[in-house]
Amino acid sequence: MIPGPIYIHQCPHCIKLISRYSLLSGNSNGVKVYSDGKTIKPMAPEFPIITKCTNCKNIFWIKDAKQIGSYELRLFGDSDEENTKKEWKEAESASKLSVYDLISVLGTEITKTKDLEIYIRERIWWGFNDRVRDNKILFTSEKDKMLYTENIKNYIPLLDSNNINDLFTIAELYRNIGNFEKCKELLNEIKDDEVNWIKDYFLEKCELEGSTIFEITTS
Repeated sequence: MIPGPIYIHQCPHCIKLISRYSLLSGNSNGVKVYSDGKTIKPMAPEFPIITKCTNCKNIFWIKDAKQIGSYELRLFGDSDEENTKKEWKEAESASKLSVYDLISVLGTEITKTKDLEIYIRERIWWGFNDRVRDNKILFTSEKDKMLYTENIKNYIPLLDSNNINDLFTIAELYRNIGNFEKCKELLNEIKDDEVNWIKDYFLEKCELEGSTIFEITTS
């Protein structure tokens, strides 16, 4: 894994500086693929593209925040001391949003297009499911269960059932809320020998009436 430049952005709502890390190259060592479509790549991590300012508490897409500069880390040591401004080095890293922060932007300018709403609803889904990935309880309250279910029910209509990847996602969404018959019905619509092995994973979970995510063995 080779880190790329560190980009410095300014919050579009105040003067707070935020740093965004990047990656020049990574590898597939230790990759894990899950039934909700999330792929964990320890040696090729993803960096946030939406974050929350710790100063003004506003949430924004990093692409909408003015980039004021960048610097590179040295192979040994922190950075090029002579060319890197002190305030850049002290800038907070863009942080990943919590599921509750993500839920709070639904219906706002942040999700003004279908694609943006899909991105946010997928991350809400993944955010809850991360608890299972971390060997924790999926729901800590009835409110969490309601939020999870409501997000799924609003996410499903945004997807394209004519797209095989979306069809797998829709089937998984139904399985996650316990609608195993609908999940099996959708999976049985998939007629592609190349993905039968994946379909079998999902059908097996449906037969066992398991509703939480699972890891897919790819090798």
